[in-house]
Amino acid sequence: FKMSGTVDVVVDGVVAKDGLGEGPLWDAARGLLWFVDIRGKKLHRWEYSKKNEVAGRADGPQLRSYAMPQMLGCVMLADESLGTDSLVLGMEDGVYLFDTVSGEVGRKLIPLPAADMDPPKRFNDGKPGPDGRIWIGTICHNKESGKAKLYVSGGSASGPQLLDAEVGTTVSNGLGWSASGKVFYFVDSPEKCIFAYDTEASGGGIANRRVLAHCALEEAPSAVPDGMCVDAEGHIWVAMYGGGCVLRFDGTTGAKLAKISLPADRITCPTFGGNDLDELFVTSGNNGSEQDGNHPGALFRITGLGVRGVAPYKAHL
Repeated sequence: FKMSGTVDVVVDGVVAKDGLGEGPLWDAARGLLWFVDIRGKKLHRWEYSKKNEVAGRADGPQLRSYAMPQMLGCVMLADESLGTDSLVLGMEDGVYLFDTVSGEVGRKLIPLPAADMDPPKRFNDGKPGPDGRIWIGTICHNKESGKAKLYVSGGSASGPQLLDAEVGTTVSNGLGWSASGKVFYFVDSPEKCIFAYDTEASGGGIANRRVLAHCALEEAPSAVPDGMCVDAEGHIWVAMYGGGCVLRFDGTTGAKLAKISLPADRITCPTFGGNDLDELFVTSGNNGSEQDGNHPGALFRITGLGVRGVAPYKAHL
């Protein structure tokens, strides 16, 4: 069940007290790893080519941070249709372009739907899907149960398309797809499981929701699944917030395949990166408590897993 791998602290203390590191994104074209601090309202850029220059320091030359006007839940790659220097940011009240050269937030691509104003919500985790559409979920500011939503871009000019409207979501988190693109994976954290859906060829929606895997930890009963990624073998890696680990599940059967422990409690999201996509980068949160572990808020890297990831999809509008 345990999988061999070497855990390194890439940047320590990058997420300060009360911060929430999230959304790591490998940017092969620029040789960068991007990630966010939701509560700290920052976008971080870590330069992979300088990874050995000043290891483990938040003020090293390999790290640059951008202050944001709002909390941001995720960062995504953009294809040429959105500009060669652009990224896409999921922020509180909408999805925006970001200019990687000027460091400025640009135009709003997708507004937070009016239906998400009561009770007040914000966009949280999001990713482009295999066809380039942006899939993104919301979260209530007061964490009210069953009131959040999951959306995908392309619904209409006035806003995104609502997915699985009959099922209420509480904390919309990890998203992923099978290699064929025919299965969509989704985490609603308080449910403590990974849901699977069939993707619809016509209309671009999802159907046939079922539980793929249960993510409860006996040693950490309050831990919940958070962000996820899918590897080249079609298996799912999910961060366990409050559980101090990442878990690997079979993408077809839901069987638990591996567990990797990390020296922080609030593990938030994994993603594969590096020149060969064989390094697993993991973000974490920092609540400033003794239970947070030795390296709260750090960016971690796990090597020697013998597993590769898949390149992230690019947003297209």
